[in-house]
Amino acid sequence: MVNLRGPVVALLTPFDASGEIEWQAFKTYLSALFSWGVRRVISNGTTGEFPSLTLNER
Repeated sequence: MVNLRGPVVALLTPFDASGEIEWQAFKTYLSALFSWGVRRVISNGTTGEFPSLTLNER
């Protein structure tokens, strides 16, 4: 049995006005999560954005 402690956060992906991933904002977001004690994340999880991402973005 795996013992997970602490929050597991479903990530949001920040996009700019042209629909591209805003990588600097994403890095800032991940850094903030880490500073708040988040050590586990789920990408393409429960936020509903998966169908709107290209294969490369996924």
